[in-house]
Amino acid sequence: MEDQTLLLVGDKFANFASLNDGVTTISTLRTLRHRQNEKVESARILIGQGVDPNSLKDVVGQPGNFEEPLESPNAHHDQLHQRTVHKNHGHNVLIAPPSRIDEAEFRSSLHLHDDCAELSDHVTGQHLQGMIFIEAARQMMLSVSENYLLPEEFRFASYFVLNEIRTSFIAFAFPIETEILFDLEACEAKPNGNLRATCISCFIQAGLPVARVDIDFCAYPREHLERKESKLAAEAIRRFIDTHVELNATA
Repeated sequence: MEDQTLLLVGDKFANFASLNDGVTTISTLRTLRHRQNEKVESARILIGQGVDPNSLKDVVGQPGNFEEPLESPNAHHDQLHQRTVHKNHGHNVLIAPPSRIDEAEFRSSLHLHDDCAELSDHVTGQHLQGMIFIEAARQMMLSVSENYLLPEEFRFASYFVLNEIRTSFIAFAFPIETEILFDLEACEAKPNGNLRATCISCFIQAGLPVARVDIDFCAYPREHLERKESKLAAEAIRRFIDTHVELNATA
């Protein structure tokens, strides 16, 4: 029997799997493996989006007849990486740990977990929704900054402020292997821990760009920004209450 290739995706992408030959979900693969399906047993499996490596081992067994995606560490179960993208839950991590290409270029890959927030209540059609790329680009910005840009004493001790996000959706993106190329356009770091930078995250599927996210951001020492944030919060509450008092007085 000639070996076939299967693209494996998470259960959230069941519609994508049902409409395309050669694509299956992890639940379907589990069912077929329990039936000792010869066609599946001999298949070469490529991993798409929504597949947790721990679940994959339960279904496929030991690695050997499947190919892992580009730079595929267990992104959802790496606590240090989880800290660099500022997430409390591993299933909300959307990217692999970035690696450095040169002084201003970094590489990663998209790693969607079936239970991530971005897939929790909005999966339509076959494509990946745009908010996934915006959040993945934000996580790239955070992880590159924490790992490579911030001085050691300010690592995990900074507040990040987004000044501007510009997003271009170039083509429909699907739950397949997705490379992320991160370009640091400009970066100004000061001794007091203040950082100002602009970056571009490009998302590439099968050699073609599908999305681009430009971010202009700042990072400040946490203690400094917490004081400013508290002051601004108090002012906002006071304005809100004063506005309602005035409206009630004139009603």
